[in-house]
Amino acid sequence: MLILNSIQFSFQKIFYLLLITIAAILVTESKASEIIAFNRDVRPILADNCWSCHGPDAGNRKAKLRLDKRESATKEVIIPGNANESPLIQRILSDDDDEIMPPKDHRKKLTAPQKKLLVDWINQGAKWQDHWAWIRPIRMGDIPKEKAIDWFLLKELKKKNLKFSELAPSHTIIRRLSFDLRGLPPTTEEIKEFQKYDTEESIKRAAKSFISSPSFGERMAVHWLDLVRYADTNGYHADIEWSVSPYRDYVINAFNKNMPFDQFTLEQIAGDLIPNASTEQKVAAGYNRLNMKSTEFGIQDKEYLSKYSADRVRTTATTWLGATLGCAECHDHKFDPFSIRDFYSFAAFFADIKSVGYYPDAQKKGWGETIEVIDQNTITKIAELENTLKSIGPSNILKDSRKEGNTWQYIFNKPNPEWKLPDYDDSKWNSGEAGFGSLGTPNGKVRTEWNSSDIWIRRDFDLKEVPEKIFLLIQHDEDATVSINGNNVENLKGYSTDSEAYAVHGIDTKHLKIGKNVIAIHCHQTSGGQFIDAGLSSDVTANIEIEKQIKELRQQNRKMLATVSVEPRTVRILPRGDWMDSTGEIVGPAIPQFLSKKETRSRTDLAKWITSKENPLTARVFVNRLWKIFFGNGISRVLDDIGSQGEWPSHPELLDWLAVEFMESGWDVKHVVNLIVNSKAYRQSSLRNERLKVIDPENRLIARQSRFRIEAEFIRDNALAVSGLLVKKVGGSSVKPYQPGGYWENLNFPRRTYKADDGSDQYRRGLYTHWQRQFLHPALLAFDAPSREECTANRPRSNTPLAALVLLNDPTQIESARTMAQKIITDPALKDDESKISSMFMRVLSRPALGSEMTSLKQLLEKHRKEFSKDPKSANELVSIGQQPSPENVDQTELAPWVSVARVLLNLHETITRN
Repeated sequence: MLILNSIQFSFQKIFYLLLITIAAILVTESKASEIIAFNRDVRPILADNCWSCHGPDAGNRKAKLRLDKRESATKEVIIPGNANESPLIQRILSDDDDEIMPPKDHRKKLTAPQKKLLVDWINQGAKWQDHWAWIRPIRMGDIPKEKAIDWFLLKELKKKNLKFSELAPSHTIIRRLSFDLRGLPPTTEEIKEFQKYDTEESIKRAAKSFISSPSFGERMAVHWLDLVRYADTNGYHADIEWSVSPYRDYVINAFNKNMPFDQFTLEQIAGDLIPNASTEQKVAAGYNRLNMKSTEFGIQDKEYLSKYSADRVRTTATTWLGATLGCAECHDHKFDPFSIRDFYSFAAFFADIKSVGYYPDAQKKGWGETIEVIDQNTITKIAELENTLKSIGPSNILKDSRKEGNTWQYIFNKPNPEWKLPDYDDSKWNSGEAGFGSLGTPNGKVRTEWNSSDIWIRRDFDLKEVPEKIFLLIQHDEDATVSINGNNVENLKGYSTDSEAYAVHGIDTKHLKIGKNVIAIHCHQTSGGQFIDAGLSSDVTANIEIEKQIKELRQQNRKMLATVSVEPRTVRILPRGDWMDSTGEIVGPAIPQFLSKKETRSRTDLAKWITSKENPLTARVFVNRLWKIFFGNGISRVLDDIGSQGEWPSHPELLDWLAVEFMESGWDVKHVVNLIVNSKAYRQSSLRNERLKVIDPENRLIARQSRFRIEAEFIRDNALAVSGLLVKKVGGSSVKPYQPGGYWENLNFPRRTYKADDGSDQYRRGLYTHWQRQFLHPALLAFDAPSREECTANRPRSNTPLAALVLLNDPTQIESARTMAQKIITDPALKDDESKISSMFMRVLSRPALGSEMTSLKQLLEKHRKEFSKDPKSANELVSIGQQPSPENVDQTELAPWVSVARVLLNLHETITRN
């Protein structure tokens, strides 16, 4: 039994309590002299050790006891102000294996300090608090925006008799800013510009420049794509490629143009439901289609629909709410107030999305509805070509139906043989605008209806001079005979239905004359719809070529999986998450009950609630993740769980201040970023003194900056950037960098051969790397990029020999080293080895080399000079790696040792570390 009758402590138990108290005092600072905060101190202990059996999950609750609710806890096992008489304390201090809590076989045990803290808390009155994350954030105090971050941090530092660390060196700050805001190293010119001004002014200038750069959106997109599990393949079974890259472009552009986060949210969750939605908004709604999908024969459609639905719930709840709603799929949540009903009611928001569980033969039949998308570069090219087309202008003799006001004479009954001659009287014929055909004819602009099997049309035109060349531009379906001034010039068979570029036929000009001329056409149709249109021009070659280019560009359109809304599927609660059990209650769309009682029916309603001030979660979650980018950890380090299994924020008042500021700024992402990077806290040195090692080893108080390895994509970008190889094209399809042969050997159904891209695509940013879920590119995998099979809020940071080998042997790294070395040794301004090493060092590390570093690199250079001079074959092999041609005018045995120096610099810990 968990609920005990009142028990008197025995002498042994009193003595045991005394020992626990003494031990706790020795292990940790006692909180008896200060007020114990339930959320900060007590809730984590109860949630971690007690709530799995005595929490929100009614189905698995033991002894009907709840320790997550004050009413239940104080009624049954806690006597506020009297720990000795509280059954809770008696049970946790018991030495009886049948009485002790948590039980002996429980996965966790209470420590002596934790037991002591619970005793003190009860003696202080057992004051309770609602979970901090479920309460709407409020501002504390009237603090100037520019100083708020520092004010909150210094407030906590003063309690520990600490202060901010000294200012970091200027080269460290500019490098930090550049990696944090662009994911790229600063250029030598940017470093020089930064050092012209005092630190505060320099940071403002650099931050403004970097945030305005297209690279800002690329940098910010990386973490968002982790959250929404963006990938270029379907994930399940054969892991087949699909087209979703327009969504990535949307995210990049949204961050670059500083789209308000509430609009960003609405367009992704419900962009397809916006009245008169733009293509961009429909692409954004493709977020709902990014989940993994199966092509495996034999799967149960209903089962996989259930999987897709659950994945949307988990992803949306984690991405925007930082909540583990997915834990309520099979039963009520064990630690947070999410019920199983909440889970399926949330799933019902997405029940209108057209979807199937099984996608047979997806390589041929596709993945359902798609959107045609023209990227901005293509739009620009088409606009330029169309302007060129207008400027050239066709030298029309006789306009075709693309030009209005082109009137012909026509008749449906066979006319006299003279009908082709210029002097023929056609005044009794019908008159009609060019474009003769049956209504609805594909690709034909019908202006005059024609429904008989034959039609005869003619038109006069005048010439002031006879051109050297003349072209017939004609669109016909089916056979057509063309005459000029009574002379037969064309007998056309079949059809030409391309309205973008008409069939062009050269015509002999000997049949033309100055003055009045006539063109006469007979068209015969045997079946189906019919259409005839014609024109004459003396200069169409340039126009036709341009129209051809425009057509080819339009055919390069990318596709994006589309979200299509249909009649919502019926959603039932699935007991134990069992897709075969249809006995559960039918539910409709609803926000989790403890967060909102507001009636919501659609994805639009959901999106608007997510970014409403009524919702306490979204703003906190987003700014907490932003903080992680700029300080290495979130204010609350658990980025995917803001609930009871998460972490109490190191600075809860600061987190709430930033959340409110984010909302009141109009959900302005760049505004919050600017506040962070312009704070004094941000510009601190990351060096840790002995006192901080003891007091704050994990840097939770922010008495210094943090240093950490840059993300996988930026390690690639860094090498390409410092070498000058980086192609800064923004957006577009995914690219395939160099990859070890045979890596895809086990990728089957069908078997595929990896082919690395040629040309400029090989040197694009890591963000654009083809994301194969089952076989993620090795350079990404080695540096902890996620497979994106599921939502990822926080990438781990590992340190393995494999990562070092990637830096040393990846062809991208070697080619970057070779290209950089080649630039250095062929620069006429660099006269000797020391100046060349200095220049290379500054490129890679953004600072001058120390004397000891210069000495080591000179020794390395000389050593490898000797080795490669004796082994020119090895030198040739090294400088030939990559698709960039090996320079003919450079001695390869001299280039190779410089490549070695460059490789060492690219392999340094400092090179891939943001300090």
